[in-house]
Amino acid sequence: VSQSRYPPACHKNDNAHVEQRNDTMVRKYLGYERLEFRELTPLLNFYYVKIVCTLQNHFIPSFKLAEKLRIKSRTRRVYRAPMTPYDRLIASPHLSPTQKLKLKMEHDAIDTVHLSKQEYRTRKLIDQALRALKAGEGIPPHTPCYKLWNAVI
Repeated sequence: VSQSRYPPACHKNDNAHVEQRNDTMVRKYLGYERLEFRELTPLLNFYYVKIVCTLQNHFIPSFKLAEKLRIKSRTRRVYRAPMTPYDRLIASPHLSPTQKLKLKMEHDAIDTVHLSKQEYRTRKLIDQALRALKAGEGIPPHTPCYKLWNAVI
């Protein structure tokens, strides 16, 4: 029985495609630095769940593919008008009116000015904590990583 390094479905050059997908959101918000410290996990989770996902889902429109047309050897892609994921859900017939009302209340409760300030502060905390960890100092006790849920919000 011979064993190879890769499973049958994987190919040697798959990393480029994985990295391409990572580039869509992670690299955009956090840059290209290596985040290898476990102490950053609660701060990064908060940043993604409470800030980045809220921004992406409620305020940043994106295109969705409507159809692909094959014309001889070329493929022409036709996209729908850009909409935010929130707008797509509100326009969807698959949600009940109560679900749409809940989403609308959640959307109306978001303060964009506060959210952008919170994004800036949290990003600054991540950078400070990363610099301290790389220098071997550990996260300083006065850093809100320890009291994350109360300090950042």
